[in-house]
Amino acid sequence: KPCTAPQKQVYLPSPLPPHGLGLGAPPFLRIASPLLEIAMESATQLRLFRITCIGFSSSGKTSLINSFVNGSAPFRTTPTDNAVVYHRRVEITNNENVAAGPFLVEVEDTPGSERANEGQGDGVESGDGKMRKGDLVNVVDDVGKVKKAFSEHQSMTFRPDTEHVLGRRCTIKHIYKDGTVSVAMQDGAVHELPIGAVEKSTAMVLPIDEFMNLFEKPSKQLKTLKDRKTHNQNLLLPFSAYERPSGNPGTDKTLTRNRMGFFICFDLSDETGESVNEALVLHRMFWKRIEKMICKTVLPIIWLVGCKADKRGVESVVRNNTQVAKSFSEDAEMPFYVTSARNHQGVQEVFRDMVSAIQERQQLWSLTSADGDAGGEQGEGGYCSQQ
Repeated sequence: KPCTAPQKQVYLPSPLPPHGLGLGAPPFLRIASPLLEIAMESATQLRLFRITCIGFSSSGKTSLINSFVNGSAPFRTTPTDNAVVYHRRVEITNNENVAAGPFLVEVEDTPGSERANEGQGDGVESGDGKMRKGDLVNVVDDVGKVKKAFSEHQSMTFRPDTEHVLGRRCTIKHIYKDGTVSVAMQDGAVHELPIGAVEKSTAMVLPIDEFMNLFEKPSKQLKTLKDRKTHNQNLLLPFSAYERPSGNPGTDKTLTRNRMGFFICFDLSDETGESVNEALVLHRMFWKRIEKMICKTVLPIIWLVGCKADKRGVESVVRNNTQVAKSFSEDAEMPFYVTSARNHQGVQEVFRDMVSAIQERQQLWSLTSADGDAGGEQGEGGYCSQQ
């Protein structure tokens, strides 16, 4: 398993041969697919592993996941506004070439981390304090104040269609010297507004915080001994123990109880360096959370993954960002992989290596805790028992 960037370009075949999950199902399952219901009825003895991909917007997370799950990378992607869950059945072999598994890998695609890099970049002063590129802000929810901000800015005119963005949360993409800002809404739409029409978000929870949560989901309440025994038996046939996830786009549709492995993704071809810097910030955020955990018996696996290595015309940028990430990963003693979803370079390798790493850390996914009960006790700031 490489802990630094590979020296060779490795291209893996795609699509992969079918693994027979369900009746005639392809080797992948999207959570919204009706094939999941067939799989839930027919799959047996499957261990469930979860891998969560986080990183800055446009870092290549969605393409990386689709290359692994669907065997192809979309030429065009839209911003990921809500988490999307994918499933794929995989089988791996150990060092003695003995098959291990099968495993059902649950891959969680998350919205961009959208964090401001504090102390970096040029900001503008508004009535609500310093604003910088990447800040999470709200459009003022008062049409009178917004119209006044437009009237004070001679080069801009308030239009009636601006009213539908009032009060909405957005992210600052660009700040201009003339006192205007370009903001991106959660649906991907971009608007230019006077600085007085936006205000810094007062939310204490950032979008990425939800997906860096190291807690277990609440366990199903089982009141009788018979219910507990039935549930423990169902856990041996994983889909029998879970209800089919459904709900609006913001609903958590994962089946696993906790996050087991993380890919911190960044764009190797980003000329600004913001993507790789954000990845390093996210890693430091993880360790701050881990330091506060009371129970550290089980820790998630965190790896650094560079995406878009195939980008042409920016070879020097790719080399520079690779070197930055490589140096950081060596200092942090964290594996670092270079990938290209378009060319399928390193994609199967990084996912299969992560599955192997999770398998070896049995406490992350074991069906019972140390005392033999299903589930276990959770400490403040992190979990102490797992799947």
